[in-house]
Amino acid sequence: MPAFPTAQPFCGGYFSQLIGSARVRYKEKIELCENVDPYTLRLGTDTSADASLLPSVAHGDIVTYLVFSTSFVTLEQMKAYKALESHNYFTSGWVKSLSAKRLGEDKVLLLGEVNHSQRLGECPLKVWVLCKQSGAVVTGHCTCMAGTGETCSHVGACLFAIETGARLNQSTTCTQKENAWLPAYVEKVLYLLYFPCCPTIVNAFKNPFKEQLLT
Repeated sequence: MPAFPTAQPFCGGYFSQLIGSARVRYKEKIELCENVDPYTLRLGTDTSADASLLPSVAHGDIVTYLVFSTSFVTLEQMKAYKALESHNYFTSGWVKSLSAKRLGEDKVLLLGEVNHSQRLGECPLKVWVLCKQSGAVVTGHCTCMAGTGETCSHVGACLFAIETGARLNQSTTCTQKENAWLPAYVEKVLYLLYFPCCPTIVNAFKNPFKEQLLT
């Protein structure tokens, strides 16, 4: 987990790389963020890891956003049931550097990093989520290929991290240290070598009494 604060933008230059409808939609989302591009913010300088800033996101708010909110691409309900599985990303320790910034009277902008689901050795993806203080999720974004759809698993993982932090917000033991409620961050995933199973070995583990039991 990088030390706070940092002088580098969270994901500088991201907006300039967008084209077409993705650029138009991202500009609309910047307007929702009080004309602040979340990717230009500096972790720990423009944002804080203080858990008391977390909005009151509940599990119902996450389901409402991922499943029942409207996609700007299709203008239909997102129905991102698969993104609900992103709770596993959170519990597996793939979320880190979660921080928040108050916007206006009733909005909170949250930034976080989440490991790739397919390329675990690469740098973490950059995720931001805009919520109301009440817990309602307004929108979100991720630097992954599906991030412009606003309901990828990485956005979901950050939402579950926020929900857990908000739930434990009353506990001083969890809030007096930055991101103390997050599972230990997994920076490197170890892989096991796969060896084809030998029939001889399989036969050796067969129950010698199987034939007797069947007769």
